Amino acid sequence: MATSDRRDRVRRVRRIVVIGDSITELGAEPGGYVRLLEGWLAALRPAEPVEIVNGGVSGHRAPDMLARFDLDVVARRPDVVLISAGTNDVWHAFRDWSTGLDHPGGDLPAGVPLDAFTSHLDAMISMAEAGGIGVVLVSPAIIHEDLGSPENLRLADYVGAQHRLAVARGCRFIDLHTPFRLVIAAWRRHTGPAMNILTTDGVHLNAAGNHLMAATILRVLEEAGRADQPE
Repeated sequence: MATSDRRDRVRRVRRIVVIGDSITELGAEPGGYVRLLEGWLAALRPAEPVEIVNGGVSGHRAPDMLARFDLDVVARRPDVVLISAGTNDVWHAFRDWSTGLDHPGGDLPAGVPLDAFTSHLDAMISMAEAGGIGVVLVSPAIIHEDLGSPENLRLADYVGAQHRLAVARGCRFIDLHTPFRLVIAAWRRHTGPAMNILTTDGVHLNAAGNHLMAATILRVLEEAGRADQPE
């Protein structure tokens, strides 16, 4: 696709806030998905730069993001907010960070139950809409590159809940879980159980994972821009 064609498909925004966890926080580093996205948008729109404000905080779950949403998102008056939640809401039910031990049953209280997770996202959407801010829900990608892990099996329910909420509230939805699973599955068919391909530790992204996440987000923003163009 020609650059001029792609430029016309990027939604006309001036400021984007990305609120999330450590994946987003690390996304501000060179090669991180936030930095990549900002650079690609600048290349597509050199005369109309887009500011991306990084609101990632390590360890945060949906309730933590809701608690700081007014200060970290609404007060910054963005045109669009990308809400990247769900990884820790699931992962913290399986991992005790005080002891470093895994709990395969996923019954730790630090996890956020699905209904509470959904209600927190719904509240963030309402706050954004009240401030005239467009909302994009960004699904979690994976928890471990073992696609059959208990964490990933539960994560699929959270991704599905996000999608249903986005449809109900008329928001954009970015599914990261599917492309990550597809890439990992293709890799495993040739290598079997082997080194991670998209993450450093099963969760936090390496260069390939950051590129995949940024490219997936950019594609949806382009599609949104095309849909927003007048007939």
